[in-house]
Amino acid sequence: MAEKTIGRYKIEGELGRGAMGLVYKAYDPVLERYAAIKVMTTSGEMDEELRARFFREARSAARLSNPHIISIYDMGDDQNRPFIAMEFVEGEDLKALIRRRVFFPFARKLDLVAQVCRALHYAHKHGVIHRDVKPGNIRLTTEGQVKILDFGLARLGTSEMTRTGTLMGTPYYMSPEQAKGAREIDGRSDLFSVGVILYEFLCYRRPFEADSPTAVCYQIIAEPHPPLSVHLPACDKEIEAILNRALAKDPADRFADGEEMAAALSAFALRIAEREQELSARVKEMESELERCRAEARKVPAQPLLDPALLDDTLFPFQGELDERPREGVEDTGDEDYGYLLIRHAHLDKALQSMVRDLERVAPLIEQFERCKRQFDAGQWDECLAGVEELLKSCPRNPELLEMEKRCLERIEARRQEQERLERERKEIIRLIQQGEESQRKQDLEGALVLAEEALRLDEGNPEALALKQSAEAGLKLRRQAAELLAQARARLAESDFESALRIASEGLRIAPESGDFKQIQVAALTIRAQSAATAGDYTGCLAAVQAGLAIDPRSPQLKRLAKEAAEELKKREQAEAFLNEAREALAQGNHERAELRADEALRLRSDWPVAVEVKERAAEAARRQKAREFLHEAQACCTQGNYGECRRRIDSGLALLPQDQELKALRDKLDMLESLIRKASESLARGEYEKALEIAGNALEVDAAQSAANQIRKSAAEMLERKKRLEQLRIEAEKEFSRGKWQSCAEVCRSAMELGGENSTFRRLERESENKLREARRVESLAIQARERLDSEDFEEAIRLARELSELSPEDRRAEQIRQLAETGLDERKARLEQERQNKIVQLLADGQRELSAQRLRSARRLYNDLLRLEPDHADALTAREKIDQILSLQRRRMTRTVSLASVGMLALLGLVWVVRNPDAVNVRSDTPDPSPVVTQQSPIPPPVSRPPETKPEPPQTSNSNVSAIQEKLAHATTSLEAKDFASADRIATEILALSARHPQALEIQKAARQRLSQVTRLKQQIRRYLADSKYVEAKGALESVAALSAPDKDIQAFSEQIRTGSRRAADSARAETEKLRGRVEKGAVAAGISLAPAETLTTQAGTLYQSGDYTAAADRFVQARAAYAEIETKAAEILKGRRQEQRQAALNARQSFDRERAVAQQTEAEVFAKGPFSKARTAAADAENKFQQGDFSSAEKGYREAEALMREASNGARKAAEAQAAKQSEDQASRQRILALEGRRTLAGVMQGFSGEDARVAAEEAKAEQLLKEGRWSEASAAFERATRILESTKAETLELERIIGSYAAAFSGKDLKTLQALWPGMDRSNFESFRSTFEINESIQLRLKPVRYAFQDQKAVVTCIAELSYTPKRDSRELSLSSDSATFTMARAGDSWTIESFVGNYRGK
Repeated sequence: MAEKTIGRYKIEGELGRGAMGLVYKAYDPVLERYAAIKVMTTSGEMDEELRARFFREARSAARLSNPHIISIYDMGDDQNRPFIAMEFVEGEDLKALIRRRVFFPFARKLDLVAQVCRALHYAHKHGVIHRDVKPGNIRLTTEGQVKILDFGLARLGTSEMTRTGTLMGTPYYMSPEQAKGAREIDGRSDLFSVGVILYEFLCYRRPFEADSPTAVCYQIIAEPHPPLSVHLPACDKEIEAILNRALAKDPADRFADGEEMAAALSAFALRIAEREQELSARVKEMESELERCRAEARKVPAQPLLDPALLDDTLFPFQGELDERPREGVEDTGDEDYGYLLIRHAHLDKALQSMVRDLERVAPLIEQFERCKRQFDAGQWDECLAGVEELLKSCPRNPELLEMEKRCLERIEARRQEQERLERERKEIIRLIQQGEESQRKQDLEGALVLAEEALRLDEGNPEALALKQSAEAGLKLRRQAAELLAQARARLAESDFESALRIASEGLRIAPESGDFKQIQVAALTIRAQSAATAGDYTGCLAAVQAGLAIDPRSPQLKRLAKEAAEELKKREQAEAFLNEAREALAQGNHERAELRADEALRLRSDWPVAVEVKERAAEAARRQKAREFLHEAQACCTQGNYGECRRRIDSGLALLPQDQELKALRDKLDMLESLIRKASESLARGEYEKALEIAGNALEVDAAQSAANQIRKSAAEMLERKKRLEQLRIEAEKEFSRGKWQSCAEVCRSAMELGGENSTFRRLERESENKLREARRVESLAIQARERLDSEDFEEAIRLARELSELSPEDRRAEQIRQLAETGLDERKARLEQERQNKIVQLLADGQRELSAQRLRSARRLYNDLLRLEPDHADALTAREKIDQILSLQRRRMTRTVSLASVGMLALLGLVWVVRNPDAVNVRSDTPDPSPVVTQQSPIPPPVSRPPETKPEPPQTSNSNVSAIQEKLAHATTSLEAKDFASADRIATEILALSARHPQALEIQKAARQRLSQVTRLKQQIRRYLADSKYVEAKGALESVAALSAPDKDIQAFSEQIRTGSRRAADSARAETEKLRGRVEKGAVAAGISLAPAETLTTQAGTLYQSGDYTAAADRFVQARAAYAEIETKAAEILKGRRQEQRQAALNARQSFDRERAVAQQTEAEVFAKGPFSKARTAAADAENKFQQGDFSSAEKGYREAEALMREASNGARKAAEAQAAKQSEDQASRQRILALEGRRTLAGVMQGFSGEDARVAAEEAKAEQLLKEGRWSEASAAFERATRILESTKAETLELERIIGSYAAAFSGKDLKTLQALWPGMDRSNFESFRSTFEINESIQLRLKPVRYAFQDQKAVVTCIAELSYTPKRDSRELSLSSDSATFTMARAGDSWTIESFVGNYRGK
């Protein structure tokens, strides 16, 4: 056999099984060590979550390295079987040690649990929670070290694999949060499990025990654990407190971590020695007390009644609590160990309590024992036995009690045997008496007398036997008297004295109640009495006689037939009377049709009943009158609804029934008049003559106020007049709005008018013109906005163009002129600014040129002066300076020309290079700027040597004393202008100073400050102009104040101030007017919407105050704010009112839909026919509501629709009730007709059965079913069943004729001794019957057989025919004629195709 392996591990045996797999002991040949292999046991495809849990165990434990936690070596997957290789530990788990109750010193127990706590603390610190701490997962090695196993339910701190609501762990050791299925738990859950283990380890009982895991979880969650003192009464309060804290329901009340719990256990272990001394002394006291109690028990007189175990000093009570002593390696502390003393204390306490209870039990037991002795001596063995058995429950081994029990049982057994003998004799006497009574019932009076005498031999004085004997003797005497009476009755019957025969037969039955002869005489006499009563029409007397006869002979066919006929006739009369009563009642209630129908039914049952004929005639006459009234009412309703054709048809129908009815004639005349008026009103309405239509409709309503057609015409005419008036108002309003220039409002009014159906040409023209005006207004506004945008972007030319275009479109619009003026002003300012910039640049270029000239950078200075001359060609200083620079440059060129010798080219180049080096500026000028006045040098082949004059550098221009004084004077003026905020003058003077002294610091500073202020002032002025163009006077005023703070007053500021004042006042006046106008428009809507005007009113008051004080700008701004507040209130009110209107409209629509649904229901229930009044009112109310809806009065429309819906619902309910009543009436009539048909079917069946004495099982079944259906009121089904029974019976009667023919042929063949014919009629005749017939024919001279069929019974393909047979014959050996008779000669017939054959014949004959 191949060696089993998992991965590289060789399996040597199984160590155990767990919830998730098997654990094997295996050998690792690679590392040469033993390992424990855990393999998943799930079959088939493993759940991915289980696989993840399995490998999570390995990863969780592999993260931990602790001497008290098992080590993980490896993990893998072998043939789709995940496995984990872990450290193999020799030893035993704590579960087995606790189960065997292996002894451990108390301190050792605490130390082992403390090791578990510290190991779990280490795992918790590393983020691992075990979740299944239990004794089975704690292993104690052979060296006495604790190892925690099975991290199969461990959860890393970040893992989410545990399902919410899933219990993970072992129920007995779960924490409350685990039992609740909590998703998030921490290490304190494991400490709860450790507390359970410590509890069990100390007292060998778990704190939570129940019949099911669910009950255990409930205890853990909701019930407190039993205190340790319940099992160990002497335990220390400190260890109990540790357990209580570990087992707290709330994690917050437990130890914070395992280290804290381990410390508490170790601290208590150090104090055990003190507790052991105290507990040892207490145990010795209890042992002494137990011995004293035993000594007292031995002195009890009835000592055998006590439990011997309590008197045995050598037996330690409950010794089995500790099965083993300490194992090897564990110190034996003996009987002085704290834990052992705790258990011994508990057991001694139990023994003492048991001893006390037994001593208290002794006294009543002794008394009961003595009572049992007295009962035995008195012969009360049953009571004695009961007492002894009760004592044996307490003292089952007591010998005296056992002996007394044995003696009681012997006495009871002897008594039982004697009773059995007497019982056998009693049963024999009873049997004899019962047999005698049975013989007496069978009229065997002689046998009964013999049995009574035999019983009396067993018990001479038995009263029952004596009574039986006397009864048998009396019976024999009565039998003789009955024979005499029977002879007398037959004689009276033969004499046709039926009453006397009946009387004598009755007397004979009193003597012999079971005599059939007397009963036959009674039946014959009662049959003749019933026939006589039926002939006389006294069916009640006939039925009484028949019932008396049937009580004697229930199977008599003649009596049954008479009973049936009498009952049917009585029932017919009863039904006819009931139908007549119903007809009278219906006639009284006005239900003439029902009365006529019921009268017909009564006549059908009693055709010659004049009372029913009279009722029928009265009902027919009343029905005609009622129908005529119905036609009248229907005609009136049709007339009211305008359905004149139907109205006329109903009138004609009513007059056909009652030609002289005055109401119908009057209605016909009224109809003619209404038709004429309605026709004229309709024609006027069609021609648009609404007033005339109103007048004619009013005339029609005077004739009939409820006339719906006239009402409709009047409403339509009124609506058309109202619409015409409304359209005229809208036309006037539209033209008024158009004349005011309110194009938007005019267009809206036109659209509203066209929605109402107004004349399209007028309103469309106004709408079109309004739209054109609106487009022009939008174009004007667009041009104004574009012009302002160009103005803001300083595109003044485009702004002017747009302003002109705006002026052409809207000449009266002042914004075009304002924008044009602002643009022109901007152009002027821009030109001035550009000119100022040009002047500043000229000054700057002049100063820079002078600076470059002073620095002898002639070429650069000449370029600057050229730039200046391009800006101002006639600038004198620039022209002078440039001429001076040209002269200097010309002189330099001439000097250079003279110094050039006519030597070789090399010398010239050298000299030129030297000159270029010494004069770089001259090179630059030459290369950059062409010489305006070129010098032509005349070259000679041999130039004469000339002497080079000394070079003279031009002196930089020096500032003269006069210039310095001028600069100082100008500087003072510039400073004064700057302080006076005359920034233009300051800038101009500073520029002049810089022209004299280019780098003058004070002048530069003044120029910079002045230009900054000028830039700010210019920018603010531009903003003011824009604000003024946009009529933003508040902003313009703020900007003007800024300008006034920066600059000195000038004409621009004064002009701006005046414009702001004038515009602000004008704006304030406009804003005030608009605000007042808006207020008047908003006030009503705000009140309707429930919005307060207080914020806007406050702003209006403030604006008025500012206006009165002359602060027009602030007043205008405040008026604008007030106007905005009013506009906001208007918007809110409009939204609220619009919402309310929408809600009202939707509510009205919902009400209309509800009404439509209710109307559809009413039409389905034909309310227009069955509930005309409410239906008509509902339609009228709906029409009114529709008018309100079209007029926009949605609230009234909703109310009207609701009223119409209620009326329509009322009509539906009324129609439904009327329809139900009509349906019930029709159903009742139908049921009545079906009932009559069913009764008729029963009568038909009874008629078919008359004269038929046969019985067919199928007919009987159908008849019984029909009768049951009649009782249940299922008339149609009963009628069908009666019909089926009739058909079957008719078929059966035809069959009976064939059977009678066959039986007659049989009798004829038998009488004629025709054996062949008999064989043909009876094909299945056996040999014995054949021989019997032949023998009978041979021994008789003549035979006469008469057969009369009296009963037929059909079942499937067979028929049983019962006949009355009379046989007379003359034997050949005797000339006398003999006769036989039979009451029950029976033929069994079988169908063979279309014919019948005899299958068997049985006949019992009586006679000589």
